[in-house]
Amino acid sequence: MQTLSSKISALVGTWLLRPFLVLLAARFVYLFVQITFKVDPSLRLANAALGTPSHSWIDIGRWAVLGIPALIPFAFYEALRSPRLEVATESAGPYRVRVAIKAREKPILPDRSIRHAFLHIHPAPFRTFHEKERVGNQLIDKFSSGALRAWGREIVGAKHMALAEIPKEVWRSPRFTYWFLDGGEANRNICHVECDASQRKGAPRLYSDLQVNSGQLESAWPG
Repeated sequence: MQTLSSKISALVGTWLLRPFLVLLAARFVYLFVQITFKVDPSLRLANAALGTPSHSWIDIGRWAVLGIPALIPFAFYEALRSPRLEVATESAGPYRVRVAIKAREKPILPDRSIRHAFLHIHPAPFRTFHEKERVGNQLIDKFSSGALRAWGREIVGAKHMALAEIPKEVWRSPRFTYWFLDGGEANRNICHVECDASQRKGAPRLYSDLQVNSGQLESAWPG
């Protein structure tokens, strides 16, 4: 029940409170234009549509001239930003119906570099290689278990392939180079990790530009 209440509160805030604030801001913009440029578009609109309008119609025109155009991009923005809702109904009898409202989860995409992940877990400067290795082992455990997803560009010959998710099976026996911790974000295109090839009897897989998802990272290691 608490979850349903929180989602209803979110819907009220999104589609009632925020539109009201948008209209209020639009009205202030309108007043600024009216006072600064000595122009009242709503009066012209009302005169053109009704001839001799009342004050109420003039005021409605003021809201319509700027308020409606301001709400249209707001509605598009919220429709794209907010997770869509799925409504499921279950009937336990002829008169009892239970409605469950749940939000679709947003897709998990890479948005943080592996360097950012290391610094998130260990904000202080690394003093020894052992400290780097300890953080690296923590990340490898998450990658191999699937608790944290990783993306990278596989290095094939001299080519860096397109960014793709690295299967968790690849993380059974990897070795970070830790070069990405030196030189800042400029070292994204060098080899970040070597994955042991003992499972597939060939050369090790090399990956550059390792990335993670910030939401999963912060969930595994709350700040």
